[in-house]
Amino acid sequence: MAKAVEQEQTWVSIAEFIQIAGCSELELRNLSRKNILPKIVDERVAFVPSLQRLIAHLREPDLSQTEAAGILQVTPAWIRQMINQGYMTLKSNGLIASKDVSAGYIRYLKDEKRQQARSAGVNKVTAARAAEIELRIAMKQRELIPLEDAMLAFSDLCGFCRQSMDGLAARITRDLALRKLIQKEANAVLQEISTRSSECARAMATGGDALEAGDGDDPGPVGSEEPHLSQDSRGARTA
Repeated sequence: MAKAVEQEQTWVSIAEFIQIAGCSELELRNLSRKNILPKIVDERVAFVPSLQRLIAHLREPDLSQTEAAGILQVTPAWIRQMINQGYMTLKSNGLIASKDVSAGYIRYLKDEKRQQARSAGVNKVTAARAAEIELRIAMKQRELIPLEDAMLAFSDLCGFCRQSMDGLAARITRDLALRKLIQKEANAVLQEISTRSSECARAMATGGDALEAGDGDDPGPVGSEEPHLSQDSRGARTA
């Protein structure tokens, strides 16, 4: 059947075909060499199939890998990679349909965007793991300590200060009035330490800025006025 159809085909000369088709002889020979048009036989052209395929080519031209690379401004090797990955398909004539070039390139860009999004997610997880490992190393080397340990040490220090100052008045004098005055001032200092320790604890727990000493934080001498001390006949100091 195919042979019968082929025998019934109208064959025309190259000059007749290019005059009807409106193309040059060079274009005709190049298209035939690229298998876009049927082969030229004895300088004659199968008129009907050649004209049909020429019209189809003008509507949707087939491109060589080099031509596709030039359109996309990439290398022919990159086009071959796209073909191997299934983004573009070679036709039986070894060329690529122009619409397949653009569609394949769009599919590649979309897949590349998704791949970059996945890579960004992986990078975030990797960075988080690296930060966790860095913190563990810092804790092991005692460059960092857990908040609970710091709070416990801070609490022990404040307790030691209170315990030490509780017997301060008795160690200074046997005078009851003076003891009372010293204890009062000591209690005021202890209250100030308690207040500041609570503020420091909140700053450590919430990650706030370190507390800075204010202008009025200097406790100065114990009491608003330093009492005048004198010795009684027993050698004890009295106010």
